Amino acid sequence: KSPGDSIRPGDVLGEIETDKATLDFEATEDGFLAKILVPAGTSKVQVNTPLAIIVESKEDIAAVADYNPGAPSAATPAPGAAA
Repeated sequence: KSPGDSIRPGDVLGEIETDKATLDFEATEDGFLAKILVPAGTSKVQVNTPLAIIVESKEDIAAVADYNPGAPSAATPAPGAAA
C-alpha cells in the first residue's frame, strides 16, 4: 500500500518479521493510508512504535502530511522551556 490508498479490514499493510515467525500486519478498519512512518525493510523496530497513520477520510491526509514522530508536539514544551 502507498499513502493515499484506501484501506479495508483484512488488507495487508506489511509484514512483521521476528526471530521466530513472519506475520501479516492487517488493517482492522476502513480508512486511508495517510503516512508511512517506518519504511519497508527497516530492522530492529521497537515494540509499540507507530508504523503508519490511517485516517477516516481522504481529506484528512493533508492534516498529517508534515507529521514527524520524532518532533515535539505543540502540547509538549521543549526541555528547559518556561512553564
